[in-house]
Amino acid sequence: MAELTATDPMKGELEALLVAAKERAAAEQEVAAEFTNSLDDPEYELQKNLKKISSQFDQQLQDAQQSWEDSRNAIVAEFEQEESGIKTQQQAALREIELEYGNEREAAQKEKTDASWMVSSVLDDNAHDSPRYQYETFKKRLTSTKEKLAQQRREMDEAVKAATELMQDRRQWQGESEVAATEKPQDLEEAEDVFQAAVTSIEKGSAALRKQKLARLFGGVWPSLFFLVAVAAISAPVILFVDPQMLQIEALNNRNTWLVSAIGGAALLVTIVMSILFGIARSKSAAVFEPIEQAAANLKAAHRRWQEFAKQELHERKQQCERRHAEVIAQRERALANLDAKSNQRLQDAETRKAQRTAEAEQKFPAMLADLERRREERLGKLDEEFGTKKAELTGGRRMTLDSA
Repeated sequence: MAELTATDPMKGELEALLVAAKERAAAEQEVAAEFTNSLDDPEYELQKNLKKISSQFDQQLQDAQQSWEDSRNAIVAEFEQEESGIKTQQQAALREIELEYGNEREAAQKEKTDASWMVSSVLDDNAHDSPRYQYETFKKRLTSTKEKLAQQRREMDEAVKAATELMQDRRQWQGESEVAATEKPQDLEEAEDVFQAAVTSIEKGSAALRKQKLARLFGGVWPSLFFLVAVAAISAPVILFVDPQMLQIEALNNRNTWLVSAIGGAALLVTIVMSILFGIARSKSAAVFEPIEQAAANLKAAHRRWQEFAKQELHERKQQCERRHAEVIAQRERALANLDAKSNQRLQDAETRKAQRTAEAEQKFPAMLADLERRREERLGKLDEEFGTKKAELTGGRRMTLDSA
């Protein structure tokens, strides 16, 4: 706009000059027409020469104006192209600044997200090395073991009860006695080991007790049947095949007395034998049942100690978990806070660099445009000055030529 404003006065001046030249030429033509009747008149020749000089001047002035307009348009186009290039560079520089800032911001956000995920994963409550996970795992294992021991305890109580009933049925039960535990575990694992050892001992003892053959003779009605059969088996041959007179005892000569004596002797013999067998069976059963009773006592004591140890260790683990969990949370919060601080600092640095580069661009390109405007005005001014000088020379030369003519 400044360029068009500067051009308008000069063009107006040129147009006024051309109009004046045309008016002068028209006036000269009118003067020449008045002398057309006399071809030999010297004044006619003068007018003819003046017309020729005016035509040459007009042509030179038109050429000068055309040259000035062409040069001016070329200069304007040249600087417009250069201005467009500078503005394109400015836009490209600003886009590059925005792109780099966007990339840095995205990279900072991604780095923060990845680091936060890593921190949260490492210090997550569900991680295998986290205090809460270890506590929950221990609690689940403890609960499972507790249920398992309770189930085994019920089974062993039934097994001991069955063994006691079997001893009573075989008439070998010696009555309840207080059996003290011989094992005193000092920790949770040792208590479980003692408990399992007692379970194994009870299971093996119960199986061995059930397999005893001699002791079976004294269970239920078997002793009575064995006694009767044995007495009959012994007394019958004696009564049938032994002559009482061989014994030389007069009282035995009586048939009834002999029968009673034979049967009584057989009963006494069977009683003695059965007493010996009962003692042997009872001794063997006691050798098996007493370890069962001892194992049952150890099992009860170990189970009670295990429950005490489990309760105590669970309480300690809970306190330790809460303490370590608080430390993990504090560590996680510190790590996340450091990540936020680093990310914010990186974003702030990126914004600072963006602002600096934007300020540099805003200083650089306007300065380039100002210098461009200065050089353009300088060249246009020089061109206008040269054209003004040329016009003055043409005007002066025409005046001098006309005056001399």
